[in-house]
Amino acid sequence: MTHAPRIGLVLDHPQRDMTGLLLVALELSRAGASVVILPSYLSWLGAAMTGVDAVMFNFARRGNLQAMHWLARQDKDIFVLDTEGYLSADRHKMLLCALSELNVGNLLQGYFVWGEASKATIAQADPVLGAKIVVSGCPRFDMFAPRWRGMLTWDRRDYILINPNFNSVNPLRRDPEAERQTMRAGGWEPSYLDRFLADMRAGFASFLELCKALPQRMPHRQFVVRPHPFEWAEPYREATAGLPNVHVNTEGEVFPVLANAARLIHLNCNTSVETRMLGGRPIQAGFLNTELLRKHLPLYTGVSVTADSLDELCRMLDDDGYLAAKDDSTGIHERWIQPAFGPCDGYAARRVAEALLARCRPRGQRGIEGTSPRESTRAKAARLLRVGLGGLLGTAAIAELRAWRVPRRRAKQFTAEGIRAALTALATHSGQPAPAVRTLRSPWTAMPMAAVLIE
Repeated sequence: MTHAPRIGLVLDHPQRDMTGLLLVALELSRAGASVVILPSYLSWLGAAMTGVDAVMFNFARRGNLQAMHWLARQDKDIFVLDTEGYLSADRHKMLLCALSELNVGNLLQGYFVWGEASKATIAQADPVLGAKIVVSGCPRFDMFAPRWRGMLTWDRRDYILINPNFNSVNPLRRDPEAERQTMRAGGWEPSYLDRFLADMRAGFASFLELCKALPQRMPHRQFVVRPHPFEWAEPYREATAGLPNVHVNTEGEVFPVLANAARLIHLNCNTSVETRMLGGRPIQAGFLNTELLRKHLPLYTGVSVTADSLDELCRMLDDDGYLAAKDDSTGIHERWIQPAFGPCDGYAARRVAEALLARCRPRGQRGIEGTSPRESTRAKAARLLRVGLGGLLGTAAIAELRAWRVPRRRAKQFTAEGIRAALTALATHSGQPAPAVRTLRSPWTAMPMAAVLIE
């Protein structure tokens, strides 16, 4: 491009995704680009009003397809950095069918995936999209590399971390049926989905009991229960109420909590892989698992040491030698982690930034290849109304109204101050000056936007 581009990065959930996106933003800034951090809610509106040349979404799904096409017609390049990198064989089949039905290959300029396994299956399902794939690794996992790991500090140590992962049946927004419909729209086959959710509900009930039973069985140990960031935390607080050796944590990102734990207990959770990346031995509560869940998510059993009973789990928590003897870690990285999670070398953010800049086209040359789906008259009217309201009120006011109506959605909000603090810490740790950070304002009324500029 002949001018320094402005790149919009969609931030889905700050607890999970902020650090990874800010690492990408740092790399883009050092290359001369400016960055706009956009909230996932109405990200298309923020992108349209902040003058970005390109937008990188967090997934390609039916729910944001029309918005992506609309932005492309507004002369924006569209990219995707998929935040869900690992898929089992069954999930690959279902989600890839849905992805190929969307026909996004002609829409995207780049589709970033974590590992070669995703690239191979996507390319087979959709050759046009396959040509747009970049195997980047996951930017948030860069924090496990030696050059960043020193930032993973927390105020507690030597605790046992219990990591639930039941957002599909215990969602943060407290509407399991809406969650089910979202999963169906994402490509899940209905009868399989219902069996999966039934097993997840049973697992959730059993895991709540485990969160209570373990601290009672082991009063000499300290426990931290850390729900998935998309989960409703109150059931865990109720289950562990009155237990002095339990702390339920929902603040900040999970990596510092994970890095300072003595042990990790999980049931089919991605933190098992992250624990391996940190050099630890994740423990799977296998006695709570089901055959369907084991087959659906085989990686998490594959990378873990499986406890077959509560008694064995307690022994693993207290006996280092027993846990080490049960851990057959030979080939775990080569068989399970590298194909799914890609090169975990600390440079995923750099690969994403370099590919974004290389593939971002000059203004006036960003037309969509092929046809674009038609938008109904009603949808067009609704979009124009949102553009008008966003321009008049500023998108920050719309985001606040949304959070007032559904308070749990406030967890996805972020501020310029929070972005600035996190970015400054990353820049300082790497010995580089921090870019300037400010809240953007509506070009119509100068009202604040729910978007943050980094330049």
